[in-house]
Amino acid sequence: MVFPLSLPTLSPQKMDWIPFLHTFKQIFSSEHLNEIAVQHGFKKRNRKIKPEDFIALCAFYHEETGYQGCAQSSLKIQVEYEMKQGQFLHLDIRNGKEHDTTYAATLLHTVQPGDLLLRDLGYFSLDGLKSIHEQGGYYISRVKHNVKIYFTKERTEEPKCAEDFIKNLAPGETMEVHHVSISQKRIPQPRLILYRLTEKQERDREEKWNQRRKKRKHTSKHRQTHPIYAYITNTSVKEIAKEAVYVLYSLRWQIEILFKVWKSIFRIHRIKKVKKERLDCHLYGTLISILISSSVTFKIRSFLYQKEQRESSEYKTMYIVKEALPNIYIHLFKTHKKITAFFDGLYDLIRKNGKKSKRWNKKSPFDMLEALPG
Repeated sequence: MVFPLSLPTLSPQKMDWIPFLHTFKQIFSSEHLNEIAVQHGFKKRNRKIKPEDFIALCAFYHEETGYQGCAQSSLKIQVEYEMKQGQFLHLDIRNGKEHDTTYAATLLHTVQPGDLLLRDLGYFSLDGLKSIHEQGGYYISRVKHNVKIYFTKERTEEPKCAEDFIKNLAPGETMEVHHVSISQKRIPQPRLILYRLTEKQERDREEKWNQRRKKRKHTSKHRQTHPIYAYITNTSVKEIAKEAVYVLYSLRWQIEILFKVWKSIFRIHRIKKVKKERLDCHLYGTLISILISSSVTFKIRSFLYQKEQRESSEYKTMYIVKEALPNIYIHLFKTHKKITAFFDGLYDLIRKNGKKSKRWNKKSPFDMLEALPG
């Protein structure tokens, strides 16, 4: 299920909530949510919907069978997120056994010229990256440590892997190689960037793996000891320098933080054994609450950064907005003066209590996004 969510940005000169709230009210109205439900095969139950019922999709159910997983029933929530504007481009619920690359292939037609895509290794596909390039998009993708690297077109050439360059790289150093071929298919890539972790990064990662081993989440068989990260990208050197590739790719972790907030605050992963119709109602209702909270959270966080160069915590801000969620619906249908007063108060509350603990000498996501061209 796809939720179209495109909200206007806030002006850094003036806290003008009116355009944002007008679009916000249209998107999350009961009529609009009901229309989405009907388009995706939901059917209305024989009971009345209260006018103040904010989560209108809870009044619908779906005819499909249970979600399919590998060992047991499971589902995946696939998210494509536009970081500069804070928009959810796609939010889909899929069967647990569906591979991530299969889902990524269904979104290739949505790539626009100038888009920069950052994806996890689970979505890695050379054919998919080629399609992104052909459509005028850009990508930064990490490749596995044992991927085969070719420098010439000679069939007799012995391939190399990322770890073969460890002698050429000092800790924290970045190396770039132009016009190489990747994998046995020898797919040409404009740029290959190799980054060696610093000694501190290696120690921190070693500590994390030891903690996971104690919790029995990983065994020695799955333990990774590769100090070199390899990336491929079709961006130019003028647009993104080789030293910035590792930093920019780390923005991908913002999605992991997003999912962590969903689990911690909304408990979306805690589901009892229920019928699929009830599961759908619970899941879609929770996702709508998350979308409402996320849109308000992003607007307030971005406005704080633009106006005061202050970064608020994703977790703290989302928690405050979630607690205020029952009052958001009520204030949406009051006069604009009372609506703006309510959101001004919410803004001040987050400004005072939502400060983020920033690590020394580490850029924030907003700093990284501002450094991007265009």
